[in-house]
Amino acid sequence: MKKNKWKKIFCRMLAVVMSILMMPTSVFAQISVDDAKKINDDWYKPNQKEFSSFDSSKALTVKASYGFRLYKTKNSKFTVEEGKSCKYPTSYNGLDLNIQDFQKEYLWFKTSENSVDKIKVKVSNMQIYQCNDDGSNGHWVKVDMVRTVTGIEKYKGKDGYIALGENLTNTVYVGLKEVKTTSTFYKAGTNTKVSLKSNVTLKDIDSKQYIGVKANKVDGQYVSSNTKLSYKEDNGTYIYYADYDDDYDSQDFTCAAFTFQGDSFEYTFGRNLAEPTRRDQFVGSGQNMTRFKTVPPTKTVTDNNETQVTSNTVEHFGQDWTYNVEQVIPAGIPEAHRYSKFAFEDQIESCLKINSVKVVASKMESTKDATSWFDIKTDGNKVTATLKDPKGNDSFYKYGIYTLKINVSLNIPENASEEQMAALKEQWKQHGHLNETENIVTEENSAKTNVDGVIKNSNNVTTKIEGPEKTVSDADETNVKKNTVRSLADDWTYSVTQKIAKNANEKYTSFAFKDSIEQCMKINSVKIKADNGNDVTGWFDISTVGNEVKASLKDPGSNDEFYKNNSY
Repeated sequence: MKKNKWKKIFCRMLAVVMSILMMPTSVFAQISVDDAKKINDDWYKPNQKEFSSFDSSKALTVKASYGFRLYKTKNSKFTVEEGKSCKYPTSYNGLDLNIQDFQKEYLWFKTSENSVDKIKVKVSNMQIYQCNDDGSNGHWVKVDMVRTVTGIEKYKGKDGYIALGENLTNTVYVGLKEVKTTSTFYKAGTNTKVSLKSNVTLKDIDSKQYIGVKANKVDGQYVSSNTKLSYKEDNGTYIYYADYDDDYDSQDFTCAAFTFQGDSFEYTFGRNLAEPTRRDQFVGSGQNMTRFKTVPPTKTVTDNNETQVTSNTVEHFGQDWTYNVEQVIPAGIPEAHRYSKFAFEDQIESCLKINSVKVVASKMESTKDATSWFDIKTDGNKVTATLKDPKGNDSFYKYGIYTLKINVSLNIPENASEEQMAALKEQWKQHGHLNETENIVTEENSAKTNVDGVIKNSNNVTTKIEGPEKTVSDADETNVKKNTVRSLADDWTYSVTQKIAKNANEKYTSFAFKDSIEQCMKINSVKIKADNGNDVTGWFDISTVGNEVKASLKDPGSNDEFYKNNSY
């Protein structure tokens, strides 16, 4: 009797254990909002938790280093790293779903076919602007971002859907109670983690929704002074909760903003209801609740075989080059925070000729010629480009990178005579630009920007322009500046060497030698050689009329072989 009784008890215990083991697996909520407290003045903590607003008069201005977000580039790809993706659902439990068009572009997953830590998506080849707190040392960092679903809470084991977007926090779920994602940042193309500084504003937290964020360091938290949100902190996770049923449309009292740094960013999103969601749940990132200090512009120079460098060499006096003045602005500037002034200024040296001026807008994935948005002047070689309508130009704020491009060259008249060149060289010498020994002209340049009255100077760039080198050779002297021949009957050879832009991105429209030989001399022969010693005289049209030697390249636009050498 006793044995049968214990046998029945054991069987019942075994049945309970088996039923537990057979229950659908889930990761239970990491966030409890039961003891979240309504935000008031007690929440405030200087430089850590502060009140800001989309209202310009109430908005805080924070350090420049946090002002930038990740950009997709033309080379970015959005892919599934792990997990089985699916098409977005059109209904759930018999109810139609109205998935928004932009959410349809997300990568969707069924929880019935995937598990925690096994749903991963990757956005490759992104870039983010990084700088010091004061805006100095600005530079771009190439990043791969991997987003992983690290937590799921189901309702009574029922499955649903999760969708992940390309931005840091863009997450949708259907039929669940809570989802946590962790975004990890890697140096592009590697498995090496990289630490970043950035910001995020989470909008439209209402109707019992809550969010939680965690990073290596959350430096600033911001809500509006009239916020309706409640707050708590749990083991380094900062939680904001809408303890009300009302549904609002992204007003500032439904938003929470953060500045953070680290190699990962953890984001939890849920709704405090005793039931699963019957429609899609989404809290996305939005426009900034804070202003950010202006960073200085970055100046680079580009020629036909060097791109965006701070020091370049152009190979002859007739070659042009382009100054690039890049001003980065924070992403997500709301209408109330728009600029009252945005302008470039660049004083170009008087011995240079300005060939063209334009402004290019970029958001990495795409660029736009924005010259028409600016009032451009070039008075006295001083270039200014001022945004015409900074308050009303909606398109301006859809881009985050503005570059003033000024194409210049030495101001040399076409077919300049020897007398004109001598006068120009004297001018270059007086300006301190000409190195007579090496026949090199050096030009330096910097620029500035004016954003809402804050003037920032760029770095300096240097351009060297190399003139032709002339030497003479005879029977016992080779490539010298001065020579002596032993007899009136002896001959000698003048050599004029001109470097070119090897492997040039932009080919020349013309290339010619010109040398006036004294009338008392007889021209015996004319040859053209490449620096590799090959005789390329056949590529040129050569004339010696009136003892003026001219050698013009016949087809500079299509002679690919010409650009494989360094000089002629």
